[in-house]
Amino acid sequence: MGTIYLIRHGETPWNQQARYQGQMDIELSDQGVQQAQYLAHRMRRCPLAAIYASDLQRAWQTAEIIAGHHGLAVHQDPRLRETNFGVWEGRTRDEIKQEYPELFRQRYSAAGQAMVPGAESPQTVQERMLLALNDAVRLHPQDAIAFVSHGGALRLVFCSILGVPLDQAYRIRMYNTSFSQLRVKIADHSLEWYIQCLNDTSHLRPQEVIGH
Repeated sequence: MGTIYLIRHGETPWNQQARYQGQMDIELSDQGVQQAQYLAHRMRRCPLAAIYASDLQRAWQTAEIIAGHHGLAVHQDPRLRETNFGVWEGRTRDEIKQEYPELFRQRYSAAGQAMVPGAESPQTVQERMLLALNDAVRLHPQDAIAFVSHGGALRLVFCSILGVPLDQAYRIRMYNTSFSQLRVKIADHSLEWYIQCLNDTSHLRPQEVIGH
């Protein structure tokens, strides 16, 4: 069996502003860099064979900080990107609540059915994320691998692993630099997943944990 670490990127200025980032390429804040350094220190003894990251800079910056302790190059994979949130990208939650009140409510009650104009569907994001994980695991079936991605996209992965309907994705928390550890086994044409920890932020101080 292999070991998989699923990691959300560090904080950005837009996280602090409760602003939808989606696939807009926002860099880490100073706080986000510090969070990534705390996580990298925590993971320094993990025997990583490979590190994969979204090609959006907040993710690969986080991955590069982790990789610095392991002498590894970061493999960028666009399939690990955050959901494209269409017309919501760049807007704050308060702005969206005012302009799209019913759609915003649906986003947090029936996420699988909330179709934001110009956005990717949750099903599409889940499929591309799972393909990226599957491809990497099959290259490293017995190794430890880290993936650095995004909160919304990672929630959809856990929906698949846990058998949770996409409508309930918002119930799964993924904080900045949260660390989730899983074991994985290749079984015929699919992967069998076993969760060992989920959304762990014990490397951060309480005031550094942002809840969106």
